[in-house]
Amino acid sequence: MSERPAQFESEEAISAVVRVQQDAPPESVHAPLDASMLALPIDDRLDAMLARLHARDFLGAYALAESILASGDHGLAQICRKESLAALASTLDSPLARGRASAPLSGDAEVFLSRVDEHTTGMSIIAASNDQALAICALHELIQAGAVIPTRAVAHAHTVPAPSSK
Repeated sequence: MSERPAQFESEEAISAVVRVQQDAPPESVHAPLDASMLALPIDDRLDAMLARLHARDFLGAYALAESILASGDHGLAQICRKESLAALASTLDSPLARGRASAPLSGDAEVFLSRVDEHTTGMSIIAASNDQALAICALHELIQAGAVIPTRAVAHAHTVPAPSSK
């Protein structure tokens, strides 16, 4: 039988369970994602990626994961990309419509916006980009500014004509 450390024998042992406050969202939710963050050291990008994933800023986490993976394989970045893509599937696979920007846009965001035509999906624009992390960062900016709106295309039911009474 193995011995238990003294700290677990005491009634004063510290619990590893931490209560999470549901009413206080993390501060990094939808924080702007400046393109310069994509050039930070990998450890800094990993920290920012995990903070954005925790804050449910999946597009920001996805951009940082892609920037890390562009430098080489990284298991944590691959997992984050997979989780982010799963959460973003309906957004990225839907055609994008133009909205009205609430603020001036960066040059990268303007380039991305020039490719939006209400038929092209966000994922196809990202896939066609030379720098996918930068394209995701631009889309992040455009969505936050209201300049792009994912349409989340709705499948239309096919109707069949009623049988004729003849």
